[in-house]
This record gives sequence, structure tokens and C-alpha cells, in this order.
Amino acid sequence: MVASSDYAHIRGFNYQPSYGSSGLELWQMFDGDQIRREFERGAELFPKMNAVRFWLDFHGWCRDPKRFLRNLDTALGIFADCGCRVMPVIFNRWHDETLDYGGIYVDHLVHSRDLFMPRMLEYARQVVNDHAGDGRLLMWDLCNEPYFRVEDAAAQLPEVQAEYEWLETVRDMVREVDTKTPITIGTVTGTNVDLYEPLVDVIQIHHYFIPGRNDEPWRQEVERLSNLANAKGKPLI
Repeated sequence: MVASSDYAHIRGFNYQPSYGSSGLELWQMFDGDQIRREFERGAELFPKMNAVRFWLDFHGWCRDPKRFLRNLDTALGIFADCGCRVMPVIFNRWHDETLDYGGIYVDHLVHSRDLFMPRMLEYARQVVNDHAGDGRLLMWDLCNEPYFRVEDAAAQLPEVQAEYEWLETVRDMVREVDTKTPITIGTVTGTNVDLYEPLVDVIQIHHYFIPGRNDEPWRQEVERLSNLANAKGKPLI
């Protein structure tokens, strides 16, 4: 399913506009002019940039689906004008204790699954259907940093099964709607990567380097994950 197995040429960043601090806020206050100003400035400062990872927001879609989809198309056009292909992040499972970005919580997946699952799938379906095979896309990122790891799955925690089955269902729907664009999940290193690797075309790792603190473990994990990607026959980004 992968259009290209070589992503060595990719140079890019996560991008969040400066005018908001949470997913809902960013999409409710959507400002295409500000995004263009910021991104054109980024292109000037980083002339080799050719890709951007751009977070969407389920709750922003819930507020006004048609407006959300129009704004998404506007953003894709801005990034394309700057020579960048886009990795849209459909869902988010990372949370911050100081100022939370928002996204999907365990309650959505376990206690309120029957309530939220149809809405989450409809959101994802509309987003993907509007841009199936869109040449401006690099790949679909199903979710930023799902929480659980292989060790949690081995403990048979119900939350782990719920998260995995949710992402598996989203993956199947995305693949049904868009047969061309590669699929990835933004996993943190360690066995979080191993748990969700079966769901993706491209293994994506968030492997944070802290000089002087994790130099050798960082290198060892790069080697381990490179071996994993080679063994699975999948690109690593």
C-alpha cells in the first residue's frame, strides 16, 4: 500500500498555529492568513522543509463539521503552496497535566464507547473521504501517541484492548476509503512502537534526544527500531 518506501528525503516539523493552545481552540479560531504568514516564514528559515505534521481535532469537527472540513482544505492548500506535503493527525491521545491539548481519553474508548465510537468514525470518514488519494498528503497519521505498551497488553488491561481495537477499526475504515495514501501512527519509542506496528504501513517513532542524558540508549533504540522496520519490511520515519 505504500507509495514510496524511501522517506529519507523528508524534512519537516510538527506545526501548531500560534493563536491557540488546544485543539478545539485552534480549530474554532482558525485563521488561514495567520497560518500562511507563519508557514511562509518557516519556509524561509528552513528552505529544505518539504513536509509538515498537522494536528486535526475531533471536537473541532463536532462543533461545525462543514466549517472544519473547509478549513482543513484551506490549510492543505497553504502547505502545498509552500512546497510541503502533509501528514494530518486524525486523533490525539497525548495529554498534558499543565495545559491539556485535548483529544481522546480512556472514557471515550471504554465507558462511553457506544456513544463516541460512531461519532469518531464519522469524523474520520469525512476527513479521509474528502482527501482520499490527495497528492498533497504524505500519509495519514491515525493517532498521536496512543498510550499503552506491549507490557500493558500482556497484563490484559481492558483499556489496552479498547485502545487497540479502536485504532484497528479506524485503520480499517481509512484503508477502505483511501486505498492509496500510506497509514502511520505516531508512536513513542519503547514497546509502544511494537504494539501498534501491525496497524501501520509506515513505522513512525517519536524518539526524543536529550544531549548528555540519553545518548547511548538513544542510539541503541534507533538500531533496535531500524532492525524492527527491516524485519517487518516497512519504512521507518
